[in-house]
Amino acid sequence: MSYLDLDIPEKKGIYLFLLPTLKVGYVGSSNNLKRRYLEHIKSNRGGNKVIRNQVEKQNKVEYMILEYCDGYSNKDLKIIESNWIKHFKQKGLDLVNVSEPTLEPIYREAKPLIVYSAKTLEFVGEYKSSVEASKILGVHHPDIFASIKERKIYAPKGLFFFFQSDFSETMLHDKKDRYSKALQKKSSKTEINQFSLNGQFIKTWKGIRETARAFNLDHMGIYNCCAKKQKTCGGYIWKYAEESELENENLRIPNLQLSK
Repeated sequence: MSYLDLDIPEKKGIYLFLLPTLKVGYVGSSNNLKRRYLEHIKSNRGGNKVIRNQVEKQNKVEYMILEYCDGYSNKDLKIIESNWIKHFKQKGLDLVNVSEPTLEPIYREAKPLIVYSAKTLEFVGEYKSSVEASKILGVHHPDIFASIKERKIYAPKGLFFFFQSDFSETMLHDKKDRYSKALQKKSSKTEINQFSLNGQFIKTWKGIRETARAFNLDHMGIYNCCAKKQKTCGGYIWKYAEESELENENLRIPNLQLSK
């Protein structure tokens, strides 16, 4: 297989190149994963020189899509990239990235946040900035801003985030209503995959509520598994079918060699 034969989607996301010969990696982000991949592999301009050099020498180069980021702003994309860079450095992987995106807040001035429980609407806390909220609550910046800006109806770790200056009780209850409707819609229509405790695929089911009734389980238990809030429910592992497919796409493609 040639490097140019890879079927890479034209999506926004984060990617990883592994260069086994040099025992290093490169983490990047792009609005168009396919275009950026080709820039690294075949372009003399715009790509990383270390990657290009390994390709020209026909050394092994491995490529992996780490995360799709459609729906996030370009600023959020850089923050997600920074988190991946930090992750791999903590794992001991040397990176050849020339520079890292900043982890500073997206907004020039820190804006105080208030946080509520999505389930009970109880007040969780007030924070001086998204940085403080992220550190204390363990929620990534992109997830916080996705909740605030409502790029999707989202409650990371079961929390609603608001800028203090914009907040009102009406906003809180409106968001709760839309979130509940979105969950109900997703629970009734989204396909989910059932796995044994050792990770073996068993069956694809249509709808969380229907599946819960079939197993006489609380549907929130299955939902929490799919949302990664708990590991198992009813003696099984549950994942959104779409997520399972994405995990398969993200598997590293090993030992690709240039066609002569």
